[in-house]
Amino acid sequence: MFESRPELIKVFSNFDSKDVSELRDSRLLHDHALRVMATVEAVISQLEDMPEVAKTLKEVGEVHRRYNVPHDLFQANIYVCFCF
Repeated sequence: MFESRPELIKVFSNFDSKDVSELRDSRLLHDHALRVMATVEAVISQLEDMPEVAKTLKEVGEVHRRYNVPHDLFQANIYVCFCF
């Protein structure tokens, strides 16, 4: 993601001072990726209960809002994670 869109590093305050090549070994980025995959897994396991899916995604959205992640970026990432 950061190689194709390096401007996105600025969204991650923990990473914005790092070079893209440094992020491959970043524990923080690894932990974030694990949380993303846990969310994907949770949503998949809840597919029979759409109100629960909506609740999970709303919670994730609220966390990202507190970090000032641009709405369009977050929305695009949700689409990529769950529509492909």
